[in-house]
Amino acid sequence: MIENSTAENAKIENIPVLALTFLFLLFSNISAQYIWPIDGKKLLNSSFAECRHNHFHAGIDLHAKEGTPLKAIEDGYIWHISVNPFGYGKSLFLKLKDGKIVVYAHLQGFDERVEEIVELEQKRRFSYRVSLYFNKERLPVKKGDLVGYVGSTGAMGAHLHFEMRDPENRPIDPLSQGYTVSDSTPPLIKAVQLTPLDDSSSISGMPFPLIVKPYGSENYYSFIDTITINGRVGLEVLCEDYQNSWPFRLNIWKVEMYVNGKLRFKSIYDRFSYAHTREVELEFNYDLYNKGLGRFHRLYVYGDNHLSFYKKRDGILNTEALKNINEIKIVCYDANKNRAALILYLKKANGYNGEIREEALVSNSTYIRKRGIFYYRNIVGLAMEGKEKAKIIKMKNLIPIKRNFKVYGKYYFFLMLPKSEAACTLLVEHSKGNDSFVFTYSTVLKNEHGVITSADRGLNVIIKKGQLYEDLYARVSRIKEKIPKGMELKKGVFIVEPIGTIFKNKVDIIIPYASTLKKVGIYKKQKDGWLFLDGNYDESIKSYVASSKHLGTFALLEDNVPPDICDFQIVKDGTQVKKMFFTVKDMGSGFRISDIHITLDGVLYIPVFQPYRDEISYLLFGEKIEEGGHTAKIRIKDRAGNKSSLSVSF
Repeated sequence: MIENSTAENAKIENIPVLALTFLFLLFSNISAQYIWPIDGKKLLNSSFAECRHNHFHAGIDLHAKEGTPLKAIEDGYIWHISVNPFGYGKSLFLKLKDGKIVVYAHLQGFDERVEEIVELEQKRRFSYRVSLYFNKERLPVKKGDLVGYVGSTGAMGAHLHFEMRDPENRPIDPLSQGYTVSDSTPPLIKAVQLTPLDDSSSISGMPFPLIVKPYGSENYYSFIDTITINGRVGLEVLCEDYQNSWPFRLNIWKVEMYVNGKLRFKSIYDRFSYAHTREVELEFNYDLYNKGLGRFHRLYVYGDNHLSFYKKRDGILNTEALKNINEIKIVCYDANKNRAALILYLKKANGYNGEIREEALVSNSTYIRKRGIFYYRNIVGLAMEGKEKAKIIKMKNLIPIKRNFKVYGKYYFFLMLPKSEAACTLLVEHSKGNDSFVFTYSTVLKNEHGVITSADRGLNVIIKKGQLYEDLYARVSRIKEKIPKGMELKKGVFIVEPIGTIFKNKVDIIIPYASTLKKVGIYKKQKDGWLFLDGNYDESIKSYVASSKHLGTFALLEDNVPPDICDFQIVKDGTQVKKMFFTVKDMGSGFRISDIHITLDGVLYIPVFQPYRDEISYLLFGEKIEEGGHTAKIRIKDRAGNKSSLSVSF
C-alpha cells in the first residue's frame, strides 16, 4: 500500500506546473458560480426562447414583488442604462468580468448613484427617455451589490426579466449557466400537426395539415390509430412545460424526433442571435400561433433559417425513404431534464389511397371545412355534405386533382394556377340543386417581385423580390366589419389571406384614394380593435401607403374621436402628495409621447407613460407636494390631430 501511494505521488510530481495551474483555475471557476439576482424562492413566469409576437423571449422572467432588491450576480460594471415607456422599461446592463452581459429589465428604479445620473439626464433633456453607456471605471460593481429594484415598467405586472448574453451580445439561457430551479414535472405533449410540404403530399388521404391529439399523461403519450402519409411531410409539436404546480406556461428546453429508432431531428433552445430573432415565425408554426391554437415547434427546418437551435436537421419525412409501418418518437425535455415522449405510427401509402379512415383527424384540422371551399397554399378544397354524388359542371382557372374522399360527404381538390392574377369559378350540381363558388387570387413566386390586388383595385399589397420563403397564392376580398363609434369608413374593409404568410420584412399596403384627408389613415384589424398603421399619402400615386409585417384585415378609416382623459388620482404619503396621474385611452390612431403636455400650477412637467395601464403621471424626481390649492392640467393630441384636455384642482 505504501509503495502504491509513493508511485501515485511520483506521478503527480511529474505533472507540469502549467497543467496543475489549469486544473486549479478550472475547479476554482466551477466553484465560483454566479449568484441569483434576487433572494427567495425561484419561480419562473416565462422561460428562454419562448415564442412572442415577432421575436424570441431573450431571458427568463422571475416572479417577484414590486420593490424587491436586485443584486449584481458577479463582479463587473454597469455598462448601459435605459429608461423607456415601452419594451424593457427601466433596464440595467452589467458587463461581468468574464465578458458576459447581464440585463435586468422592467425595474422600478436603480441604486442611488444610477438614479442620480438618470435624473440629471432627464432634466437636461426634459424627457423621460434616457439611454446612457459607461466605461468600466465609471460604475464598477461587486458580486452582491445592490443595483436596482423589481418593477413593472414596460410590462403588465411586476417581475424581473433576467437576461444573460455572451461577449458577442447574443442571448443565452441562464438555466444553462449554472442556475437551477425546483421542478420535477415533465412537459405536457398536447398535440402534433402533420403538414404536407408540397401539393403531391397528403395525410390520411388529405392534402391539408391534420392535427393529432395524443392520449396519455405524466411522461408517456401515444396515438392509437396508424396514420397514412404520402410524399413529403413535416411534423410540429405543441408541448408546454410547467414548474411543478406553478401556473405559468414555459417553453421546453430540448426536443428530439426519432424515426424507427434513428435520431432525425434535434433542437436545443439555449441560445440565439438578435440578428435572427424575427425568425421566430420559422421555428414555430406561425399560422397556428396566429389562430390562437398554441406554440407548435417545427420538427424540421423551415425556410433555410439562420437559427442556432438545430443540432440534427433531417426532420422532413419522405415516404420514398420510409418503411411500410414507421415508428415516430418525439421526446421533449425541460431545463431540469424532465422528459415526456410521444409514440406515433405512420403508414406509407401504397400508390394513393384516397379514402379517409381517421374521421377524427379531419375534424381537428384548422383548414378543412365540412361544407364549402377552403384553402391551403396552392390547393383549393371543396366539401359537399350528404351521400349524393356531386358533379362539377363548370370550372375556371383551376386544375382538378382526381381524388374523391368519403368522410362527411364528398371532397374535391384543385390546384390554383401560378398566374399573377386569376378569377376562379366552381359550379357544383348535386341532389339539392346547384352551388356556385367564385373567388380571385394573385400569385407571387418565391424569388420574384409581385403584387396582391383586390378585384376592384381598391387595395394592393406590394411584395418585393426576396421577401417570401415559398410561393404565395393570396386572396383579397371585401368583408363587413364593425367600425368603432366615432370612426368613419372611407374605403374597405379588405381581408388579405392567407393571414399566416411569413415575410422576411414588412410589405407595403396601398389603398388608392382621390385626395388626401387630415384624419385618415390605414388601419389593421386586431383582436382588441383597430391598429393605426400610417396616415402617409403619396401624391404621385394618389394613394395612402402603410407597411405591415403580416397580411390581415385592412381599411381606410377617418378618426374623429379625441383621446379620453379621465380618473385623475393622487397617491399620498401622510399629508403630502407623492404621485399624480391621469388615465388616458385612445381607441383610434393613438398618440405620441411628444404630444402629451402636463402642467402643475402652470409649470410644465415631464410625462411618464405606462402603456399597459393607460396611465400618464408626473415625473416628480422624489418631490412631495402639500395637498391643497393646486391645479393639474393635461393636454393631448392623437396622431389624427384630435385634441383633448382636462383640468383638475386638488
